[in-house]
Amino acid sequence: MKEKGLFIVSILLLLCLLVFTPGCERKPEIFTLSIEIEPVTGGMIEPEGGEFEAGTVVTLEISPAKKFQFKEWAGEHGDEAIYDAGEWKLLMDGDKQISAVFEDKEISLTVSPESAQLVIGEEL
Repeated sequence: MKEKGLFIVSILLLLCLLVFTPGCERKPEIFTLSIEIEPVTGGMIEPEGGEFEAGTVVTLEISPAKKFQFKEWAGEHGDEAIYDAGEWKLLMDGDKQISAVFEDKEISLTVSPESAQLVIGEEL
């Protein structure tokens, strides 16, 4: 009976050492964010991707190139990007792959006959 008690105390001491010993903490789970840009000349996204701890909310900053505008998120997890308070955000609760889709800016040109003038050569 005394040996059984000593065994239980030894196990409890060992568990305490394992739980409270520095360096034995549980490492946080890390997930990878992969971002593609379509077309590649369409712009930039910050961050460009990377590794993040589980539960991190990543803010995605969009910078369209000249003559482009951001259209949408696509890819396997594109529908998980949320627009909130003027920012795009993505919760890292697993590995994520998204694509930033850019499109040519549309140029609107309106010409009315009343204001149109055609000048050929020197103006009179």
